[in-house]
Formats: sequence, structure tokens, C-alpha cells
Amino acid sequence: TPSPPETAAPPLPRARYLWYSLPETDADPGQNASIWIGDIPVLKQGCIDGGFGGFALYLGMGHMRRASGDQLKRRLERRFPNTTFFVAEELRLCGVWEELSEEGESAMDSKDRFCAPTPSSPSSPRGSPVKDSEGSRPLLPHCLQCGDDSTRATSSSPTSGADEECEEVHLPGADDDVLRQICQAAILVGSRSFVGFEVCPGRRPGWARLLPPLAAAAAAAAMFARRQAHGDASATGGSQTGEGRRLHLLRYALMRVELEAFESMDAYVGCNAKVLWGATLAQCKQVCVEEGFGGFCLFDGAAHFRAASPAVLRRKLNPSSQTGGTFYIVTCEELTDGQGDGADASGGAPEGVAAVHAARGFVAQLLPQLWRPSR
Repeated sequence: TPSPPETAAPPLPRARYLWYSLPETDADPGQNASIWIGDIPVLKQGCIDGGFGGFALYLGMGHMRRASGDQLKRRLERRFPNTTFFVAEELRLCGVWEELSEEGESAMDSKDRFCAPTPSSPSSPRGSPVKDSEGSRPLLPHCLQCGDDSTRATSSSPTSGADEECEEVHLPGADDDVLRQICQAAILVGSRSFVGFEVCPGRRPGWARLLPPLAAAAAAAAMFARRQAHGDASATGGSQTGEGRRLHLLRYALMRVELEAFESMDAYVGCNAKVLWGATLAQCKQVCVEEGFGGFCLFDGAAHFRAASPAVLRRKLNPSSQTGGTFYIVTCEELTDGQGDGADASGGAPEGVAAVHAARGFVAQLLPQLWRPSR
């Protein structure tokens, strides 16, 4: 039986940032973790390198704030003349899979996100890492590089790769999950301009076809036609077999990664998946994304990571008996067109090739505007 692709996690690609500048505004005034002198690009670089949540620009100097961006945004104060406050949102370019079927289903399920699984971590003496069915899922879909891969990600034309031909995959004996993972890996890391693949598990097990843009559009149109025929058959007493073709389309998304802070709170006390001393909030967030931890408790200079999912950690939060501790939950949400003020994305997954290209158009428009560290 064929095996799924290697799951060793590659180095996490570097993020890009969406900066907000707020005139006559400050947060945590006077609580300076560091003071920098330089132009705005230098101060932004120093803020990211130092793991700070933001900085106040006053008389040409950047006053760095150690709190997270989420905490700083909640503590903004107006009426600070000659001061501009800068705070950034971390964004990562990701590949997300949409699934269409002849039976009318459409889903973006976490199992369709090609990402290395969460590694197991040694437990602490006080307890064992707590995981759950949600906690085993990756926090992010497959993260893409901001450099070379972004060129393909922002190609929104449905005619790109028009000369490409389909490529069939034959893996007799492979189960559906293995076949899907192999196809996803071939599209995400391959050099050809495939944007999706189709399978037919009930009729042709172990078979798949990788699709360039025009072929994907044709396959989607044919699938919608067959879906309409299924609807007509159902209305006249026919039945659906559930064994028809399934179309998997790759779209590109900008995922916002933030830390939500809960002061004097904790969850699963003592159940540490990992402990780091002296790490910045930015470094802790990076560890969570790379290793799949849902959050961590920062107390007395040490970060105590929890392996449960963000949703479970949020439900298990309780007042902490330790004074001065803060619990941070990692939030990963897709930035969508028209959000503007950063409201949460809502609604179901977009359906069809047209929506996939529309999403690419939004990414293509915003990606060049994002700030990228110089090192």
C-alpha cells in the first residue's frame, strides 16, 4: 500500500505584516521595553526582531511596547500630541483546499489542509500534555513562501497555464486519504501550474487527475451539470450513489495570526507540552504555529505551552492562582475582502472556480502592500 508523503515539517516561511498607524494615539504610555532611533522602516524592523507588539513614534524615537498586539489594541488612548502609534498584524500566505462533489456537498475541512501533523512532546513532571480531537489539527493550512511561491499564488487569471496538460495519478491499493495527500503535495510543491485535482473513489479507487486552470474550470462546469441532473433525478424518485467524482481546488488565503491575551487566567494548569525560558511573545507564537500548540501561559519569565486546541483552551480558562500570569491563545483567521476593520470572516467556503479566482485576485491586490522584514 502506498504511503503518504513525508510529514517532517519544513521551516516555517517568514510572515508579512499589515501595519496600522494611529496618529495622536498611544498604548501603555511610559512602559518602554526599549527605545530606538531611526526612520520608520528601521523601527518596524526593530519591533519585529525584538518581538514587541508595537511602538509609539515620538520626536523621531520609537518607544517599543512589550505587550502583545491584541493587548495594545485594547489599551489604545487618544490625545497624545506629536505621537503616532504603530501596531502590526501578522499575515501568512497559505494554501486552502475546497472540495466539490456531484452530490452537492462543498466543504473546506481541516483534513484537506496539507500540513505536517503536530509532533508529540514530552510531558512535564506535573502532568501530561492534554490533547483532544480538535487539538490534533494544524493551526494553519499549508504555509507558502513569501517570495517565489507568491508569484504563482497571485496569478489570478483563469487562463494561466493554458498550455498545461492534465496528469493522471494511479496508486492501486491507496486509501482516499493517502491519495489526497499525495495529490495535494504534488500541486503545492510541484513546479507545474496545477490548481486542483479530481478523484472518483467509488468507481475508480486509487485514481486521480491533476488539473491545470482551464481543465479545472471545465471539470467544475461538468460537475455542476451533473449535480443538476442528480437534483432532477432525486425529485423524480431517483437515488444518489455517493460514489461520484470529487473535485479539490486550491485557493490562496492570507491568514491573520494573533495572540489573544487573558490576564490572570490559565487552562490545564501543569499540563505542559513544552516550557521555554526568556522567550518573547513573538517567539512563543512562532512555536505555537510550528508545533501546533493552541496557547501558552507566560509566568515569571517562562512560557508553558498547552497542546490542546485554541477552542478547547478558551472553554477551559479559569482564574489563575498565580499573580502576574497571562494566558495567550493563538487565533488564526482568514483575512477576506471587505473586512476593513479586521472583523472575523463569516459564511461558508466559497464554491467553484470563479470564487477561487476571486480569492486569488484579493490576495494579488493586497500581498504587494504588505510589509516584509528585510532579514
